[in-house]
Amino acid sequence: MRSKIFAAAGDDTDAFENPLVDGRDSIAYTLTNAFVSRTGNNANRIAGAEAFIEDGNAASSANRASNSRVSTELTGVQQSSGGHAVTPTAFNMLGIQGSIAGSVARSTFDPTQTMGDGVVAVTLGDVNGFFNPAGHSGLVTSGPTWTNNRWDDAGSYVAADSQSAVATTSVGTYSITADPVSVTEWVAGNDPNYNMYITNPINIHSSKPAGGLIAPLDQITLNGRNGLPDAYLWSGAVFGDQ
Repeated sequence: MRSKIFAAAGDDTDAFENPLVDGRDSIAYTLTNAFVSRTGNNANRIAGAEAFIEDGNAASSANRASNSRVSTELTGVQQSSGGHAVTPTAFNMLGIQGSIAGSVARSTFDPTQTMGDGVVAVTLGDVNGFFNPAGHSGLVTSGPTWTNNRWDDAGSYVAADSQSAVATTSVGTYSITADPVSVTEWVAGNDPNYNMYITNPINIHSSKPAGGLIAPLDQITLNGRNGLPDAYLWSGAVFGDQ
């Protein structure tokens, strides 16, 4: 079980202190995850785990007076993840019951190209700092199969007022931002329905100088049910030369 708000920036290193020659890096992310696992069946003893973030904010930046600045920000983040179990969870795909949720923004100026093909990249939903379809913001739930019990459940809530990543370079500004997003997803062992409520779907905006490239929004919705993962995920990027 974990709740985390993280912001970091690096000058001549990435945000995790790895060498980045003459580069700058900025990252902001939030994370909640909570899982339960049990092998026995006991309706009188509920195993449960929950994690929360309420009104979370994260921001970071790295700046040089010459011509390059990177910055990221997440505002108004509300998140929760959790799961409960009274019957064995071994029948789930992951063998556990619960959920993970999070949002990430990253901005990287990388003249040595150690992080990808573009020397500038601003991303939402991808911690690697350049577009990668395998990395996304959002939520993933490992819920119960049909157990006919309300207390076998799992789910997440993820919302943010804003998400942004910006890089200013000698050729112009690369920017990616998101409108407010709000998604709730819950699976219960006595409910055959797919309980995903997308109050505000993800919607991103991008801008770039001439020659820049945009990786469009990659939004994935999975209706796994019956022990398979359910998910609402997103990512997008803008990248190019300095």
